[in-house]
Amino acid sequence: MPTSRNVLVAVAVALFSHAAVASAQESTPELPLCPAADEALLTFPPDYARRGQSYKFSVERKNDSVPEFLVQSTLPTNAADAPLIQQEAFQFDDSGETEAIRPVPAHGRNLGLRFSWTQNADTPSACRGNDNYPEIPIVAADAKVGKPDLTRIAGRYRVHRRYEKDRPTWSLRPDCDIFGCTTTVRSSGGLRGLFRIDDEHGYVFEQRSRIGRCEVTTNGRTVKWSIFSIRTIKVRPTSVVRGVATALTGSERYSEEIPSDEFGVCTDPTEFVQRITLRRLGSPPTGR
Repeated sequence: MPTSRNVLVAVAVALFSHAAVASAQESTPELPLCPAADEALLTFPPDYARRGQSYKFSVERKNDSVPEFLVQSTLPTNAADAPLIQQEAFQFDDSGETEAIRPVPAHGRNLGLRFSWTQNADTPSACRGNDNYPEIPIVAADAKVGKPDLTRIAGRYRVHRRYEKDRPTWSLRPDCDIFGCTTTVRSSGGLRGLFRIDDEHGYVFEQRSRIGRCEVTTNGRTVKWSIFSIRTIKVRPTSVVRGVATALTGSERYSEEIPSDEFGVCTDPTEFVQRITLRRLGSPPTGR
């Protein structure tokens, strides 16, 4: 039975070869991740991409331990199709910097970029690095874009003040289509105005209004000085869902001043500070 013998030999060789490959794979474990502080590459993806246009990413090398890197892009297609995954290899020139411009798909809400590399290859300190940006927003070509690193405040919020029983509802409407920006506030308690960007992470509302006057009579002459109220509200997000703040906390400072009363003839004006919290009402935000 030579045919059978040949088949058995072939099967045995195949099994041995498979075992050898498996053994080799097991003996070559995946490189460990590089410590974040020691990563040799700095990656700069776009904050967002405009639909149907192009986006740019760039990579800088801190030392010569990485000659090349890979970029895997995950691009949306038609709604019913799976995303398109592409991979490209890049090499550094003498400048140690690389950038690329790629087209933005006409469909979808996000694109993903994953940068991966091996540094210090063939040395005891060899490791692998990767930076992953899975949800880079795709916005309309004519979208009004806010500040990418600022949480958006939008929708209806119930307001709690420490020293007040009333619980007014604030309606917040951003002046942009995505991210955080100057936001209009309208309150069931009468508050009207704008929340402006306070710093990288917060908002501030400032309002100065004439609320009355102080009359003083001296030497038969009566003078009337205006009394102004000054309200300053500062809030920062404490809970965020899909880029929209669902809770905020901060402080509200209220004071009154009479600028013309240089000598303090009128009654001392009011001044106090209280804690303020906001909680978003309704269904969870859908993002863009």
